[in-house]
Amino acid sequence: MRRPNSVRYRRRQAKIRGGSLILLILTVLTAVLFAVGFRTLRPALAAYAENLIQYRVTIAMEQAVADAVSAHGAELSSLSSLSDGSAAALTTDSAAAERVRASAVRNTYERLNELEQEEMSVPIGTLIDPQYLAGVGPSLSFGVVGLGMASGKMQSEFVDSGVNQTKYRMVLTVRAEVKLHALWCSRSIVIENSYPLAETVLVGDVPAVYVPHGGESD
Repeated sequence: MRRPNSVRYRRRQAKIRGGSLILLILTVLTAVLFAVGFRTLRPALAAYAENLIQYRVTIAMEQAVADAVSAHGAELSSLSSLSDGSAAALTTDSAAAERVRASAVRNTYERLNELEQEEMSVPIGTLIDPQYLAGVGPSLSFGVVGLGMASGKMQSEFVDSGVNQTKYRMVLTVRAEVKLHALWCSRSIVIENSYPLAETVLVGDVPAVYVPHGGESD
């Protein structure tokens, strides 16, 4: 009477061991396939994350410069003319230009700090085939870390703009360095954009340009 029970017990244990072995094999195969697939997708994932961060930082810069100009950039330059209509002198308010530059840098730094609080992600399907699988599958998360390196430079330049015409522009260039932060990747990204703040078309000879001391204009 005991032998049949013993045989059934051994068979049951054998089935359990066989099932555990199959489960272990499937788990290992799944892990290997995931590792291989992730390694294949890693370059696309890094490129997607970097492009998204560049886009988000650029939007933050544009808003920062717009706020700075709205607050401090009422009249960055003025043009005086002679009685015949020709340009006599172009005056640049370097104090106002410096206020715009400093405000834009400060606003950029604050907006980068806000971006640090956000968690960005991308679905795996978007990386595999963005046309047919966009938004499908689990998402991989990443974030941005501001490195506290935001700077701005104001420049004045003259550019030929046709026959007997010269275009004067005041341009603010804002530069920021951030870090892509994720378990699968970590790299520094430099974003630099230029924004024209003032533009005047001069007809005839280029007039004298007066830039008061104390600003960052060139």
